[in-house]
Parts: sequence; structure tokens; C-alpha cells
Amino acid sequence: MAEQDLLYRIKSRIAYFTINREAQRNTISADVVALFFKYLDQAENDQAVRAVCITGAGQKAFCAGADLGGSMSSDGLDGFQNYADLLKRIATFPKPTVARVNGYCLAGGTGFMLACDIVIAAHNARFGTPEVNVGLFPMMIGALIFRNVLRKKAMEMVLLGEKLTAEQALEMGMITRVVPADKLDVEVDNVLQIL
Repeated sequence: MAEQDLLYRIKSRIAYFTINREAQRNTISADVVALFFKYLDQAENDQAVRAVCITGAGQKAFCAGADLGGSMSSDGLDGFQNYADLLKRIATFPKPTVARVNGYCLAGGTGFMLACDIVIAAHNARFGTPEVNVGLFPMMIGALIFRNVLRKKAMEMVLLGEKLTAEQALEMGMITRVVPADKLDVEVDNVLQIL
């Protein structure tokens, strides 16, 4: 297992999860999914942990979805079922979850973000379901989209596959706050300290 693909650390009673696949725009591999389950169990059972923060390494991408050229596709349906189970795990996690969106948040990355309780995004972040542009419907994240976004906007999003700005995502109810990129860490830290 590629332990370095998902970094886990605890600081000031917050469990930080960083998808560390910057060269692949922080795509999700089978290893990343397995590590998320492992570390979520640790965070849940650690009484010192008050909340969870999920982000992507670097400045370009929070998460660009599944690694279709890697282990997610080689695991077949099991890999995608594990990812769907992970989204449920995050959405029902018993401690508050915060997504720190620092760049592109696409396809399965949108699912990660929508599964979190609070989403804080840099103003230059971009969101969307580009898989529809190559004939794939965002089935795994569809329920999360329709739970978080008004129906007409959700349909527009999943049918057109257009990228959305952070402001558009805020207006649609997908995210909680938009801040300048250089203020993202300060805003996330402020929210985490309140939780």
C-alpha cells in the first residue's frame, strides 16, 4: 500500500487528511480509499480528535476524481464500490468534517467535498462533473449532488459537465464559504478551532 498517497496527522485536536498525489491532481486510487477507511477509524476512536479536515496536496487540485488509469480501474467494480462506501462513511462520520478546497474539485473529488459538513474553497477553485463529457454519468456522487444542490441546478451540472467557479458553487449551495486563496488556511483554521 502506498502510505504516502494519503497523509494523516493530528494537530490541535484536528485530524488532517491530505491526498498526496499532486502529480496526478490528487486523484483517488484504491490505496487512497483503503487509507481513508483506516485513518477515519483512527480519528473516530481517538477521543482527542474533535474534527476532520480533508484537502489535497499543492495548490492546483483538491481532488480530480478517480485514478481511471491506475488501481481504481484495475480493481474493477470493487474499487468503485469501496469509493461509494467511503463517501457514505464521510457523510455519516460522527465528528464534524471540513473540506479545504484548494484548486480543481472534479468528478469523484466533488463527491468527497459534498460528503463533508463544511466546505471552504479558495476563490480560484473550480468544480464540476466533467465525466459526462466523455459519456459517463456521475452515478456514484449523484445522490450527494442532488442532496446538496437544487434539482434544476443539479441537472444542469450533471448533464452539461461545465466547470463552475467557486462563486457559482456557493450560490448553488455546494460549498459553505469562498475566500481569497492566500486566506484559505486562516479561514479553515478559524472554523476548525470553533468546532
